Amino acid sequence: MLEHLLGKVLKVLASPTGTVCILLRTSLKTILLMSMLICVDKFNMDFATFTDIFSGSPYKPLFRHRKTVLEALGLLNRQLQSSLSAKSTWHGRPEWLTELSLVLSKHEKELISRLHQPSITAQPKELILSMLQTQTNLAYIINRLAERLSYRPVKLLPDMQERMVQLCRHFGKAVYLLRQGIAELEGLNNAGFRKQHASTLQQAHQELTHHIEALRESSSLLRELAFKYEGQLEQMDLALLLLTIDDIEDLTLWMRSMIIQMQP
Repeated sequence: MLEHLLGKVLKVLASPTGTVCILLRTSLKTILLMSMLICVDKFNMDFATFTDIFSGSPYKPLFRHRKTVLEALGLLNRQLQSSLSAKSTWHGRPEWLTELSLVLSKHEKELISRLHQPSITAQPKELILSMLQTQTNLAYIINRLAERLSYRPVKLLPDMQERMVQLCRHFGKAVYLLRQGIAELEGLNNAGFRKQHASTLQQAHQELTHHIEALRESSSLLRELAFKYEGQLEQMDLALLLLTIDDIEDLTLWMRSMIIQMQP
């Protein structure tokens, strides 16, 4: 019922010309905007609930897109950690990769479509598209690294294997902090604690930065060992190792960007 009513109102707001129509559109926009702000403030409505009610919001597909990317990041981390285990069984290309691009493409198309629909309030299109681009870049590298990890196990010397374990440990912690931090933000929103939003983001950013810096130190040392023992490694193993390190570092940069863009 509410969506039907909003649809009629939006048609009026988008209708053309005439002084009366212009005045009517202005009045309707003001009334609806004030009503929406009262709902958010008086009833402590969180942003996710707000976008559920006003289903034409582009934030809904943006949130679903982000959730899909974060789930894929968790699956990638599990795949990476499993590849380091001596008891792991090689399964090749993971099944979840097949669905990932299809699901993300669906959310992207829905978001773009909603951005071009008539809206009660002005949409921050540049911010929304920037956040979508960050999430898309993150998803692209997730897909690329998951594919590379499926080619074959990389055979490393003992010293290099130890460094690789350290690097992947920091990566796993960074993934956990990002997913946990965003989950906590959503929890705060659902509880109405909007004032704690900035504090939680700042803490998540600091902890994430700490592990990213530690990861970069480990990756630098691992590169040095790779070139030091280049003659003792198969060329394919060396190439896959260096590409994997590059992908992990790129992933952490986009993870950090995601947190920064969510700052109020």
